[in-house]
Amino acid sequence: MVGRKDARAAPANDSFADASGKGAAPDASVQATDLFRQSLADAEQLLSHAAHSGRFPLEPVGAKEGVKGWVIDAILNARAAVDGGKPIPKETAAAFWAAFADLSRITSPVTAASLELSNKSPIKLLKAFVVVLSSFVIAFSIFISVKESIAKQVSQLITEQNEAALKLWSQVQYVRNQAAAPALPAEDSGATATERRAYAAAALRSSETAARVTPDELFAGVVEFSRKNNWLRETATQLNNYFNFGVLVDIAPVVFNETHPDKLTRINVRPEIIRSASDVINEAFHQVLVYQHIRNFAQAVQQKTIISTAVVSNFLPAIYALLGAALYGFRHYAKLVEQKAYTKSSANSARYFIALIAGTVVGLFGTLFLQNSPLPPLAIAFLVGYAVEAFFSRLDGFIERFRGNESAPGAPAAEIPASQAAKPA
Repeated sequence: MVGRKDARAAPANDSFADASGKGAAPDASVQATDLFRQSLADAEQLLSHAAHSGRFPLEPVGAKEGVKGWVIDAILNARAAVDGGKPIPKETAAAFWAAFADLSRITSPVTAASLELSNKSPIKLLKAFVVVLSSFVIAFSIFISVKESIAKQVSQLITEQNEAALKLWSQVQYVRNQAAAPALPAEDSGATATERRAYAAAALRSSETAARVTPDELFAGVVEFSRKNNWLRETATQLNNYFNFGVLVDIAPVVFNETHPDKLTRINVRPEIIRSASDVINEAFHQVLVYQHIRNFAQAVQQKTIISTAVVSNFLPAIYALLGAALYGFRHYAKLVEQKAYTKSSANSARYFIALIAGTVVGLFGTLFLQNSPLPPLAIAFLVGYAVEAFFSRLDGFIERFRGNESAPGAPAAEIPASQAAKPA
């Protein structure tokens, strides 16, 4: 039985010596408490792990004085005493605690609690968190990408329609001038050459700056202009309704019916109302007025889009920082589970809160200190979440440099003895 003289050659664990230095009384005994029973079960788990993983130091076969024999005997003796249902000899209990301490050092960082947690696949919750977070990031990235694409398309359509409106206006002026110009006198009418030149100048005024088109060509241009007006309105309305949550723009100015504020009741060209060149000109004016309302609406939608995107973009780095922290957690926890050393700790969840704070800082103040960075803010936020320790070390270094720049109080000027001051240079 361990605890006699032969056991004292084991590692220095004189836990079974009383305060006076004398051995415990042989008839002294203690009751097995719940803590003792639980610790004994934990010790048996660790003993099984140490035996399966070869944690014990290599010793000669049959050695009685080694760590292996000492630990095994102490645990087996404690188990036999507990199962016997009688009070446990004090030296047996003391030997158990000493052996448990040695066994814990041998299996460190593995503990009975980490063995139990590691066998339960503790990263299931982390897997679910990463799946949800990654799905959100992917969906949100697609949402932002589509939103920016539609906003870019709206800007391009506005630019094209601005140029088309100027061209249409020039063509309208030409057709109107042509319709209002007097007919040239016939050669046999008796008109002088000067009079004929004056008629020609009146008929072709503005011809140098206006494109020469026929009424039919102008009508085709008006139809195309109307088609793009409709396209611009539909695109801006889509951007307004589906991508600008909470900051919608009133669509009443681009609803062309009897309730329109300026009485613009239609957006499409109706061929049956076109009977003459003046009808084509009037329709062109109508389409330009329609375009002005659509352009104002589209530009208001663009401003709301810029504001909403800027607000959301400030929080996106925090999400990427959480994703970086989750990647580090997977890598770290998988290693601990493989080593059977995983344990629950408040530091594990604290890391995610730290990453969230650091990502928020990058999102809010990244434009101030990341202007010359080769990486975009989202990539920096991801790296910050993955390596929060490096982020805080940089902050500590910055604070130390800031402190070092504080000017130290100047040293007092040395006093010159009067005898030296009197000497000539």
